[in-house]
Amino acid sequence: MKLFSLMIIILIVFILGIIIIKKVKIPFISSGYQKKFFFLYCFLLIVSAVTLNLIPQKNFIKTETTNEGLVTKSNRDNISNLISKGNFQDSKIFVQKDNWSFNYSDKKLKIINSNNMKVVVDRKNVDDGKIEVLNYMINTTYQGINITNMTSPSKVQLTKDELVLVEDENYKVNIAQFNLDFTTSQFLKNASTQNNQSSLGFFIDTIMYIKIPKSLEGIESNDIIEMIKH
Repeated sequence: MKLFSLMIIILIVFILGIIIIKKVKIPFISSGYQKKFFFLYCFLLIVSAVTLNLIPQKNFIKTETTNEGLVTKSNRDNISNLISKGNFQDSKIFVQKDNWSFNYSDKKLKIINSNNMKVVVDRKNVDDGKIEVLNYMINTTYQGINITNMTSPSKVQLTKDELVLVEDENYKVNIAQFNLDFTTSQFLKNASTQNNQSSLGFFIDTIMYIKIPKSLEGIESNDIIEMIKH
């Protein structure tokens, strides 16, 4: 029905155009050029009408939103519960960035936390003389893009009886975003908001999971540490 109406309008324009061309002469333009221009204009109208009719009215442009990576109070509580138990196996929540192993025979250890990272200490059931450190990050997305793998892992150094944990204070992540042009955005109901997204900051939770030998007795730290209870 829409195509039929458009064709009727084009036919009316075509008839009126022929009448005008015969009665009106434009100075400096020959009648031959006037006819060519008019027929070209009508041709473009017909092509546009057919093309417009072929465009599907539904799902021509599909927008998707995701809540992936958004930390709410409910899953924040769940994450805290997993951390307190030393359960980092869920790859949808935790991403292991790096790991280290150090031979250590002293009975005391001081942990230096350089950037208020979450530090979890787990006492092993064996006295293997090794300190194991695993660096995890909570799986995080920013404006629909997963940025966890774009960040660098933390750094760990063992100097005498001090285990130093170092993390970069700032992450620099370059994200390219393609804004919708008017030709596309005019078909969206919320076109004005789709093309004006503001840049927001983000924060990635870093966790240092430290496994210590059974015989290591004293743990000191310049910051809060959480001991896993078995």
